[in-house]
This record gives sequence, C-alpha cells and structure tokens, in this order.
Amino acid sequence: MPARLAAIVLPVPPVRRVRPVRRLATLALLGLPALLALLPSLSLAADAAPGEEGRRVYESVCSACHAPQNVMVSSPKAGDAVAWRQRLAKGLPATVDNAVNGLGAMPPKGGASELSREQIRQAILYMSTP
Repeated sequence: MPARLAAIVLPVPPVRRVRPVRRLATLALLGLPALLALLPSLSLAADAAPGEEGRRVYESVCSACHAPQNVMVSSPKAGDAVAWRQRLAKGLPATVDNAVNGLGAMPPKGGASELSREQIRQAILYMSTP
C-alpha cells in the first residue's frame, strides 16, 4: 500500500456499549465546539440587526441631523454605509464615546441627556445598517 493511502486509511476503534448518561454527556460535549463556534456570530447578528430601541431613539432624537433628507453635511446619514464605515473605523466603542460626549457640531447625547450609553449604541447600529 502506498504511503499516501496508508495515511488516509485509519483503523476504526471497536464500538463499545455506553450507558445512556454517558451517551448524553458525549453528545453534549460533541455539540459544544459547534455551539462555541456559533456564539460570535450570534453576537454579530444581534449587532447587525439592532432592535426596536435603536429605531425609536433614531426617530425621536437622531433623525433631526442624521436623516437622509437632512442637508447637514458633517453628519453621517442613516443607512449611508460608506459614511458610517469611516466613523466606525475606530471601533463601535469609540463612536459611541463621540456620541455620548459630543463631537464637532453634535452636542453630547445628541442633546437628549436622558439617553443611556446603550440606547445611543443601539441608535448608531440602527443608523449604520444599510
């Protein structure tokens, strides 16, 4: 048998009888890597599809300057992927910091001091999603 084929053919261990509890534990362990592999994508999915709160904050506060029909040149418009990509290049936390603290013509928290950091984060995710 050529060496290349010998590496492909592996001996199959004999099948053992496993008690149901062990079988369940084995199945759980086998599924763990798949579950762990999904966790980052679940987190990204949550970020990529911001919830109702982001839309509500955008419509009640942020749309005054970030609405696509607004003529303010310096503010990135909702849904403008290119403009938001530039703002988010420093990372979402830095972009949220800018919105919380104010930057340029934007007042802290867009002038709505009652907004939480998480609400602002959700609004940014909403506006940055095309």
